[in-house]
This record gives sequence, C-alpha cells and structure tokens, in this order.
Amino acid sequence: MAHGRELWDFALVDPELNKVSNDGMECTARITIKALISEYKHGFDCIGSLVDVGGDTGASIAEIVKAYPHIKGTNFDLPHVVATAPPCPGVNHIGGDMFSNILTTDAIFLKCALDAGIANIIQARNYLIMLSQIANDVASSPSLDITHLSRLMRFLVHKKLFDTTNPQSDSNSKAETLYSLNHCSKWLLRDPQQLSLAPFLCLLQYHRTI
Repeated sequence: MAHGRELWDFALVDPELNKVSNDGMECTARITIKALISEYKHGFDCIGSLVDVGGDTGASIAEIVKAYPHIKGTNFDLPHVVATAPPCPGVNHIGGDMFSNILTTDAIFLKCALDAGIANIIQARNYLIMLSQIANDVASSPSLDITHLSRLMRFLVHKKLFDTTNPQSDSNSKAETLYSLNHCSKWLLRDPQQLSLAPFLCLLQYHRTI
C-alpha cells in the first residue's frame, strides 16, 4: 500500500499503471503456462469448461484453450482489467469480483494460489485465524462477500492448501473454525528470504458440492 491505496486501486484510476501491470503479468503468465502445459500432459482432457480466476488479460487461459480447443474458456478478472483484454478464440472475458461470485464451471484456475495473499495473512496472525479476521485483512476487494469467502476457504481446505481446527466452545454456540497453514500453504508465502512457489500456477479441480 502507498499513499493510502492498494496497487489495484491505483490501476483502476490510472490507465498507464493498469497497462504496465497487465503487461507484466501477461509476460509471466505466458512463460509459466507453457511450462505447465508441456508437463501436465492430458491433465485438461476431461475438462469441458475452465475459468481463470484473476486471469488478467487472458494470456493463460488463451494458451490452455489453444492447446485444448475442446475447452470452453473464461477469463474472469476485475472489470477495468478485462476491459483491455484482447479477443481470444475460445475465450470469453467476464468482469467481476472473485469475492462476490465465481462462475459455475468444471474447473477453476488460480494463479499464485490467490492474489489476496491469504497464506501471508494467516502467517501474520500466528497461524490460527478466524474467517472474519481473514475478511478484515483482505484488501483487494471493496465489496467482499464473507459468505463467498467462506466457500472459497472450504474449497482451498478441501484441496489441502490450508488446514482447519474446530476448537471446543464453552457456550452453546458453535465455535468458529480456525484456519492455519500446512506444508503446502507454506510454499505459497510471499517471502523473499525463503524458497516460494507463489509466482507459479496452481490448478485446482472445482467441485460444485463445495
């Protein structure tokens, strides 16, 4: 944060910064996605539809659909980001907020295991944190829907990116679930002093029951 604003807030009102940010992410995405496709052989064969959540201008989903043309691709990012996205064959650009809604699809694609930095938020709170505390610390969404955040966290826990603890409550009310890091989520920390997988891509199979 600088001058009282997050990067994404500046990009919203500054077209030049928005372009610089989008160009940088697109460059990184093309490098990493090509490496993923070359090694993750047949991993997309059973997927009919795929949404890239926080997909920027669509570079990643475009490469996937190019390699697997049977996939119906959707690039999902903030409205001012997808407004500058170039047309991509087989890809539909949709503007929205991942903390308010994610489209129904066979699978979702998350880069950097959430740009919201949830792993770092949990670490900063000494590893045990309630959903309400995560919501307070997520600054990337001005209209965060805590119900959707809860669904998103259940999804990430289901995929073993985070752990949960349900402490005993002294009252009749149900104790709130506490979220913590595990061996997988520790790799997602943005820590320049330690080896991190945060710049890379994470593919998570989407289950409609979550």
